[in-house]
Amino acid sequence: MDRMHSGVDGRRVLRATLALLVLLAVSACSDGKSTSQDELDDFGGTPPTDEELATYPKALPAAAFADDGPGSILPPTSVIPEDRLPPVQAQGTPAQLGYPGSCEVWSAGYAMGSYAANLANQKNIKDIANTVSAAYVYMTVLAEENEMCGVGTSPAYTLNYLVKQTAPSLESIPYYPVCECPPDSDQCLDAIQLDQSCATNQAFCTDLRIGGWQAFAKEPIDQTLDVIKSWIAQHYVAQMSIVVPFGFPDYVGGLFSAFTECPPDTKCAMYNGIACMPSQRTKTGCAQHGVAIVGYDDARGALKIQNSFGPGWGEAGYMWMSYSTFAAIYLSGTIAFPPIEPIKDGDVASASAVERGFQWVERRDGATSVHLVFTSTLPEPLSLDTITVTAPDGTTITHEYGGHGFQAGYHYVTRHDGKQFEPGLYAVRLAGRTSAGEQRVFDGAAQVALVEDESLSPAPPGDDVTGTNRGPASLTR
Repeated sequence: MDRMHSGVDGRRVLRATLALLVLLAVSACSDGKSTSQDELDDFGGTPPTDEELATYPKALPAAAFADDGPGSILPPTSVIPEDRLPPVQAQGTPAQLGYPGSCEVWSAGYAMGSYAANLANQKNIKDIANTVSAAYVYMTVLAEENEMCGVGTSPAYTLNYLVKQTAPSLESIPYYPVCECPPDSDQCLDAIQLDQSCATNQAFCTDLRIGGWQAFAKEPIDQTLDVIKSWIAQHYVAQMSIVVPFGFPDYVGGLFSAFTECPPDTKCAMYNGIACMPSQRTKTGCAQHGVAIVGYDDARGALKIQNSFGPGWGEAGYMWMSYSTFAAIYLSGTIAFPPIEPIKDGDVASASAVERGFQWVERRDGATSVHLVFTSTLPEPLSLDTITVTAPDGTTITHEYGGHGFQAGYHYVTRHDGKQFEPGLYAVRLAGRTSAGEQRVFDGAAQVALVEDESLSPAPPGDDVTGTNRGPASLTR
């Protein structure tokens, strides 16, 4: 049986068992509301279904945008300094670490969203006046999903919210790990007024937003890890949804490696070869959780994560998780891009959909993919529906974007036939809807050069082209 981390002994196993039993035995929220077993063991982690994930835009490795070219090698370690990260917060109480189920909002919105916003505004992220209010975003997302306080949410809802509008700060709308208000108190999540905006409340006039987001492809997991590490090395925070390994709530420090067997006489389940905390609500059969990824170290063979169990948990709120444990418990992940000052030309209709275009070659496991990449910054955020690329020979490539939020970032189409795209002028059209539901179309064009690789002959796009979501694109000749 693998150890949870270095120096673990029988007492550590006992504490982990007791922590699990306490969590499962609690029958009421800290606010006095009756809570079902299903609510207690869920932790709030809600990864997308396979069908949903298939519609998400997928992240390219950061090497595609590196100044030193695609041959750049990942450093053996990269950790974002703690003073550049938002303060560790607690989503629950010591008795109920995972309730209410706001972990995905804490990881995607507060940790990753606040960090991405800070890349642009350069404010003091240790001041909670400059961090996203997980309370407001959590309750807003629940309202959009027609759910009540206490259940989990998908990171996509949080990230789309942060693209489309700014969030109030944690200072202006604090978080309480309580759903229903106790008598004579407004210190609960249900007391938050959701019909507020910059026009009605000055506290909402913030710059806490993101430019766009993408998901990591789920398989193969070693490639997923490499892509995540590539963005960490470029000083980005990532987010992931995981199953909760047995002993996770009891972690106190060191390298965390999940048990490969359930300890005797414990309420425990198995998932993908590791022991997990059981759940009757999830498809995995395990409790699920959302955390932020803030570093990696190949010497340790581990990722550094920021959790939402408070600074008294783990190493001041952080954990070093082994790569093998990550590979076993990973369910989904996302990356958020910072907001960029939108185009200011006074005419939304004339704004361009493209800033630049280029080709990037990706070789892995004997396969070659050539990505045709376009970067853009729109004058307003959109729920982006379709992307259409017109090649120099007149061939159009169209793919669905799924209505995901976008204002700044990149899009791409990919060919897998061992050829590169022809050089020349490529037109790009982005079509979507504003937060008010108004249709918008942005057109642009960019010159694309050849890749200097004699093994990749240029040719018109073929029928093997995929889109930013890695799904098939439709071609019209």
